[in-house]
Amino acid sequence: MKISSLLAVISATSLLLASCGGSASKKSGSQLVNVDQNYKVGDVSFEMVRVPSGAFTFGARRDGLKITGAASESEAVMSGYAISKEPVSKSLWAAVMGGGETGDQPVTGVDYKDVLKFFSKLNKTTGGSFRLPTEAMYEYAVVGYYVEEAPKGCFEWTSDPFIPDFAPSGVVVDYSNSAECQSKVVRTYGERKGLADYTKSGSVTFRIAAGPTSDIDPLVKAVFIDQKPERETPNAESEVVKVGDESFDMIGVKGGTFSMGATKEQGKEADSDEKPIIETSVEDFKLSSTEVTVAQWNAVMGRLPYGNDIKEPRKPVVYVSWYDAQEFLLKLNALTGRKFRLPSEAEWEYAARGGVKSRGYLFSGSNECYKVAQFVQNSGSEVKNVGLLVPNELGFYDMSGNVWEWVQDSYHQYGSTEVQNQNIHVQRGGSASSKWDACRVANRQQMNAGNIKNTFGFRIAL
Repeated sequence: MKISSLLAVISATSLLLASCGGSASKKSGSQLVNVDQNYKVGDVSFEMVRVPSGAFTFGARRDGLKITGAASESEAVMSGYAISKEPVSKSLWAAVMGGGETGDQPVTGVDYKDVLKFFSKLNKTTGGSFRLPTEAMYEYAVVGYYVEEAPKGCFEWTSDPFIPDFAPSGVVVDYSNSAECQSKVVRTYGERKGLADYTKSGSVTFRIAAGPTSDIDPLVKAVFIDQKPERETPNAESEVVKVGDESFDMIGVKGGTFSMGATKEQGKEADSDEKPIIETSVEDFKLSSTEVTVAQWNAVMGRLPYGNDIKEPRKPVVYVSWYDAQEFLLKLNALTGRKFRLPSEAEWEYAARGGVKSRGYLFSGSNECYKVAQFVQNSGSEVKNVGLLVPNELGFYDMSGNVWEWVQDSYHQYGSTEVQNQNIHVQRGGSASSKWDACRVANRQQMNAGNIKNTFGFRIAL
């Protein structure tokens, strides 16, 4: 959603693209504030919308495409806050500042310093603690459908400095930037730019924010910050869970102890990170019979990531990051009242090997790759519908090939509990674009949790 008309209004000299120093800040222990829904200044009212605590992929649109001008993507965890439903109107500006044009249209032609003066007067008038939203506040509110962006052709001021080629990485909490810089971030839903703080443009407006109004939701904290999602009591009874018209076939897996890693049948193709072999125990759990499909994702999220087609409902959903999978699981749990999660790496390998029914196969369900896996030699490098080939000993399809599957664990070497980087996670199973050796049950791949690709998907556990 580019606002190309802005370029005709804001001259190149107004865009300050010089780099500034600074760093991301994590706000913790901030005092909560009370925010009413409606306020009035003179005869002019404005409405505040409460945005609950949550998480979102910072720097990506709803369809997964990158926001123009975003240097990289990260996962932003947000406390609850409030933001005005509409940008500040001409009438509200006049009521606060004393004079000027009136009307319901967004006020424009005000520079960043004018905006700071507005908030100083607004807070004295209302007794509130209002301020400009950070870029993360703006993006989360608009991308999450809590408020609509300004009319087409208008950017909005945020409080963050604009630093080219800089963006937070990994998981950031209530992200803002502490750098001192004359260039500030101005935003639309799909684009970010830098604008000198002294610029008075007819295409830039702003809105009101306040907060935090609530702490970070404990479930969100557990998933994204602690990376230890809640688990249900171990249970190996199979069940079907419905969401709308879609069903999740959850196969019960009886727990046990197994040899994890480069066991004999894995042969000389086994990589160094599959060694040493470790004796591993898992409790009873449940795992979806297939990867999460396009139809299942759409039933939960109400939209599809970029690169997926609702006309292909039985294909695995792809272009999904580890963070995206976690957002899906939070929504699924809210809809069902359950505690769905990603499988641990040990659970994934145990199920792929066939659990207590394991026959010691090289791949999940066979020693012959083409019988159980969509891989480069039989798929044309194209992801296929789930469940077309032979299931393994426990009834799981496509644990070898088709799409790489995210698991819960951060990447670490076997025999060590040390995690070098919490944001590097493990993928398993190989894909339709992989050679046969990547589809082995012991093979593992490390990947940045924010990465997406047309062969990245996942399956879910209980």
